Amino acid sequence: MNNFSSIMNTISSSDLVMVSASYRGRTIATIKSTGFNSFADVLRAIRQHVGSIVGLVNLRLRNASRGWLENRSVFIRPQQPGVQLTFQF
Repeated sequence: MNNFSSIMNTISSSDLVMVSASYRGRTIATIKSTGFNSFADVLRAIRQHVGSIVGLVNLRLRNASRGWLENRSVFIRPQQPGVQLTFQF
């Protein structure tokens, strides 16, 4: 995963963050929440809301607490399930 912290403005858990995601010109998710600590947290929430969509998604991200707005295009796909390891003793 790319390090978005260098290109994104600051997000902290107490900030009110609003994000709208669109795919092929259609809004597929809108989130208004606090508790995000990073852009990675926002992207994780978007992935949970959009389900199995794979492709270029346009994000309109607004931090109402800090007064900034950014538009970003990101390629998303569903997160891969974790791998469970089983050890036999």
